[in-house]
Amino acid sequence: SPGRRPTESSKLTEATLKQELQEVQAQVTRDTFTIKAERVKQKQLKKDINEAKKKFKAMVRHDKTAPTNVAGLQKQLAFCEDAEARLKAQVADLQSDLAGQTRALEKAQAQTEVQEKQDRAPAGRGRAAAGNAAVGGASGGASSAGAKPSALVAGAATAPPMGVAGGPPGAAGAQA
Repeated sequence: SPGRRPTESSKLTEATLKQELQEVQAQVTRDTFTIKAERVKQKQLKKDINEAKKKFKAMVRHDKTAPTNVAGLQKQLAFCEDAEARLKAQVADLQSDLAGQTRALEKAQAQTEVQEKQDRAPAGRGRAAAGNAAVGGASGGASSAGAKPSALVAGAATAPPMGVAGGPPGAAGAQA
């Protein structure tokens, strides 16, 4: 009836509904701003995509071997990744070979030092000459100073010489 006063529960319900309405309006406002921001991002992405397409077309015009689609790019990427893995393995092998050759060089240098000390000692002249020949040094009284340290130790190198099967790629046939 028209003269009825609102009860406590109806006042509470009305206040709750007003609060919920304000929360919904605030959410609508936040969503509106979010939509506007997303539209700006979407517009920028479209510009970026168009720019990338233009660059790609220009690249394809200049490089006829370039892939013309995503599948081609993926295939090229897989090929490059495989080549990178092979190169890394090859580098590791070469580093291992280098480490072995370095150890052999250090061993040869140490043996050369020992031999030179023996050669300088007055009592060990005859023994030094025989030792020099056994180590693989120059014979006939010639000095071993010009010889390669790796040539001083017979079989000391753990890696095959350059140009021999198993040596670095492309080096085969480099030595005569």
